Amino acid sequence: CVPRQPGDGGALIVRFFAMTWLPLQERFRRGEGALLLVNAALAAAARPPARTLFGAIAVSGLVLATAYAVNDWRDAEADRRNPKKNQRLVEAMLEWRRPFLIWLGALHAALVALAFAALGARAAIAAATMLGINFLYSWWGKGKPLLDLLVVGAWGASYAAIAASDPDARGATGQPPACGRMARRADS
Repeated sequence: CVPRQPGDGGALIVRFFAMTWLPLQERFRRGEGALLLVNAALAAAARPPARTLFGAIAVSGLVLATAYAVNDWRDAEADRRNPKKNQRLVEAMLEWRRPFLIWLGALHAALVALAFAALGARAAIAAATMLGINFLYSWWGKGKPLLDLLVVGAWGASYAAIAASDPDARGATGQPPACGRMARRADS
């Protein structure tokens, strides 16, 4: 549910958080939100302290939600005609078009800072890379078959790097860490 009535600053922040989180929630509802679970598994595989594990999952979730919100913001006009989309969310994104874009830009910077504070420089660079790739792709890369393939690999690898401490988990292909290990074993 996205509140639609204007209100004070606090209500606006709550509204924008809802508009940021709902695209990820919608993807989970459609069975498309597994990337957050992958990052949770990557983070847990390193057996970090609970605080680090929670930080990796929280940052991963917020970054993924923001990436999907940017994509849905960009597609909002076309999504008016898509019955599979949450029309209330689409209308809210169109109604709050410019302020929500400013919010998303500020959230990009805040999430990179949060990743740095919670997980360190490597996670912050990975978050900035993933969000940057997502932004560029949402504006200029969609629908270009070869570019789609390259972007998805880079996007996935940079997203995995937010939570993964194993370098194999964030290879150029975006493949899970076990695949990299199996390939090395096969070569030896």
